[in-house]
Amino acid sequence: MNNDLHKTAVQVDEKRRRLLSCIDTVLNKFGPEVRRALTFYMRRNYSLKRYQIPDKPQEFSVALHHVFGKSAGGIERRIRQAIIEEFQLSPETETSLEEVIRSVVKP
Repeated sequence: MNNDLHKTAVQVDEKRRRLLSCIDTVLNKFGPEVRRALTFYMRRNYSLKRYQIPDKPQEFSVALHHVFGKSAGGIERRIRQAIIEEFQLSPETETSLEEVIRSVVKP
């Protein structure tokens, strides 16, 4: 049984790593400085660290909207699409970024 728990934990960590990689890929298109600035803002204003994004997608979405304003919707769509492609999810047009993140990290 202990081996099964370890295997599940490794799979969850891998999903989280891939999910964060999708987010980084999209944000890095704006330049690494933008990603670092967003990470700093999230930590300072929301006590949200990068590795916590899978657990707190709503806070991540709020931070995106505060930093990027009206452009946040487009950024969220790009991140959502990257996650859908990476995890081969059904492309639900009405699904929010938060819902897509939660569907990936759920047990």
